[in-house]
Amino acid sequence: MINRVYRLTGRKKFEEIFVEEQMSEETIFVRPTYLSICAADQRYYNFQRAIEVLNKKLPMALIHEAIGEVVYDPKGEYKSGEKVILIPVIPVEEDEIIAENYVRSSLFRSSGYDGFLQEVINQPRERVVRLTEALDKPVMAYAELMSVSMHAIRRFETKSHKRREHLGVWGDGNLGFITALFLKELYPEKTIHVFGKNREKLE
Repeated sequence: MINRVYRLTGRKKFEEIFVEEQMSEETIFVRPTYLSICAADQRYYNFQRAIEVLNKKLPMALIHEAIGEVVYDPKGEYKSGEKVILIPVIPVEEDEIIAENYVRSSLFRSSGYDGFLQEVINQPRERVVRLTEALDKPVMAYAELMSVSMHAIRRFETKSHKRREHLGVWGDGNLGFITALFLKELYPEKTIHVFGKNREKLE
């Protein structure tokens, strides 16, 4: 199958290239429907990374936060048109101690490996999560960012002491906002304090 990939090749410059995708029962073809642009993508786009990093990683398709709909599943586990979340981390090996996103050999989309800025994604099937009808919304393009927040909260729950009348979130950006929302939902009786520099965002 011939796929269109939109790779960043220079400062604010994309090029459309054609890639032949190999069909395998281990992968599913997904068409991205909603993408979320991360600050890391913006740094690549504006060439705000060290030149050695840019030379090493480009050309590369950006975007590591996306949802999409299944185009074709050779095993038939997913129906055409089903909505899914695309997971950007693709582990190459297992490690008993180090989590997959910290293992050096793991591939991470839009960081040295083509991201989701493609016509169709040839995605490993274990890196796809089915979306329910209730969650089939554009906001789910933030699922990767939400997972970062939930990971931090789960760590907090297992590592912190039990005195939790007041909970603090440091940071007034998107991640801080999402984390505060999740904490308010998980701990409705607690007081959530958000610390940041931007008064407009804090309000």
